[in-house]
Amino acid sequence: MSRSHLGTAGIVFIALLAFPRASSAGLMDYIHEMSGPQMIGGIVLHCKIYFDGTPPCKILDDIWKGTRAVRNLETREFLNGDLRLAVETIIYTSTGTNSDGSNYLAGRVAMVAVDPMLEVGTFRYKDFKFYHGVGASLNRLFVNDVSDFGNKGLKIRPVAFTFPMPGRPDVELDVALNLRWYPDGFGSDQFGFGPRVNGDRPSEWLVGFSWGFAW
Repeated sequence: MSRSHLGTAGIVFIALLAFPRASSAGLMDYIHEMSGPQMIGGIVLHCKIYFDGTPPCKILDDIWKGTRAVRNLETREFLNGDLRLAVETIIYTSTGTNSDGSNYLAGRVAMVAVDPMLEVGTFRYKDFKFYHGVGASLNRLFVNDVSDFGNKGLKIRPVAFTFPMPGRPDVELDVALNLRWYPDGFGSDQFGFGPRVNGDRPSEWLVGFSWGFAW
């Protein structure tokens, strides 16, 4: 697929996620700001591998069939002290909101990320069950008519929690704060703005969050 077609597909994909049918829902991940475009994406593959040999994985379609399908998912309580390996594959596109004054149009930049993380359940407060995680973020970025490039960094989930959906206690939601640290950060030149910079780049922290259904 060409980069221009990939960008167009990204716009359509995110539009479907951002404005779902009344009976539909998706898992979303949002990166507030980088040295480049703001990004929003959908978690298209999510695996939660527990250390008792249970390796359930869900694709986007599994949770996009509405709340009835979500209620039918085989849920598992993530209790205090429990450990699991979570692996997310996420497809992003740029939102059109820019952090450095350059004109990053919506859909101009696409990114594919594979994020393996070790997560631990910590405590429960009323109906809120908290967990935390640490791992890696492996990224490939595609810029329309410019180039593609890779980057990798540390991903930290300092706080995340699940809770019952208001008015639908049989369905739980999952919200997480995500921090990403890249030893070599991003630069506007990588996205087609300004002269190319050679050599190491300053490290960079990215802040974002994800939300969706718990399972």
